[in-house]
Amino acid sequence: MVLPAFPVPPSLVTYVRLFEESPEKAIAKMEAAFLKRRSDPVLLAWLCWMWLEHGNRAEALRVANLAITQAPGSPIIAQLRYLCSHPAGFGALNPAFSTSSNATKSASNDYGVPFDLDSLITKLSHAGKRKITLTESVEPTVDMAKESAKRGNIATHTLAIVHEKQGRFKEALDVYHQLLAAKPDRENIYAEHITRLTAKLAEKD
Repeated sequence: MVLPAFPVPPSLVTYVRLFEESPEKAIAKMEAAFLKRRSDPVLLAWLCWMWLEHGNRAEALRVANLAITQAPGSPIIAQLRYLCSHPAGFGALNPAFSTSSNATKSASNDYGVPFDLDSLITKLSHAGKRKITLTESVEPTVDMAKESAKRGNIATHTLAIVHEKQGRFKEALDVYHQLLAAKPDRENIYAEHITRLTAKLAEKD
């Protein structure tokens, strides 16, 4: 049995060991694992190797094509089809290919800085899966009247309305008195509110 030149991720070690004892069982478990993950080019590379070692070149090619669509920039993944057709199979993979500068230079990000995609894929395959629980965000109720008081208790018609809606009739009445003192020309408007709120306060008492 010829093992690929690239390392086995810890998450796939069990499958590779099982393959030595029961290839059919290992392949079935790997196929099931991929169906759960849906996107795992590293798993697919090893599944491709399993199918090829098991003597099924057609299935190995199917898996190779799927892996290439998931990691098109990976130098190792790009070789899968070639390895499937080579008489030596995965033995034809250059062991130095994945770690040499060729692999690093073969892919670049948007800024032209080279990176090793195979190394990234391997690291991602080692990453554990964590569930993130989203909690419902409840915005605290802002007391506009109190906020206004903190900022200097600016008397406005809006502030008086807010006080009244929050049941603070006395505070609303005080605001209308301030408004009346500041704008005597609007006495008819403010006087009406003062009368109404005075009546409400009397009812409340």
